[in-house]
Amino acid sequence: ARPDTSLAPITGSPILTTQLGGRLNDPITGAPIPPYDDPRLGFSGNWDVADDLTAEKFPRRFRVRAVEIPEIYRDERTGDVAVHYRVAIPNDLLEM
Repeated sequence: ARPDTSLAPITGSPILTTQLGGRLNDPITGAPIPPYDDPRLGFSGNWDVADDLTAEKFPRRFRVRAVEIPEIYRDERTGDVAVHYRVAIPNDLLEM
């Protein structure tokens, strides 16, 4: 049987960004890397290769703000299915 997909999807997902530290300049754009922004949503970490040992190191973390999931999506949903099983038991003679 196919799963019941009658519930509408939950909306309102935020935009998540990435902030990488451990370098003075972004190796892709060449722009200076801004200071660490703690309340910013998304991933935070460091570049694998540092261009300067004095560059600020960012904590490795992932932060996301989520909406409350309504009870209808969290609770178990059961469905009734009418099924007919036909079982045949073999009556083979066992010989030794």
